[in-house]
Amino acid sequence: MAVLDESLSIKAANEPFAQLVSMSHDGVRGRALAEVVTAGSTLDQLRELTQDGGGPGPVQVELQLTDPSRRRVLAQARVFSAYDAPTKRALLLTAVADPTAAIE
Repeated sequence: MAVLDESLSIKAANEPFAQLVSMSHDGVRGRALAEVVTAGSTLDQLRELTQDGGGPGPVQVELQLTDPSRRRVLAQARVFSAYDAPTKRALLLTAVADPTAAIE
């Protein structure tokens, strides 16, 4: 899982997320999501979520990784108020746990 700010910069990520995007845990923090996934409609969809506050539940998105494997991973995105600035929004991005749900 990873926490992103409104500009889709990775503010925090756990070790499994860092491994998923083929980076070190320290190396992923502060990077733009666009550096670890290919640009496209998913990034636009995530930007829209942070702008409009999202819905009552998570939204499923497909991420195309930029690492050499070029894998696609299903994830859920949920918007919430940022803990350090309640007037701003943050995005929680969580990979789908079921490995059969990942798209190869």
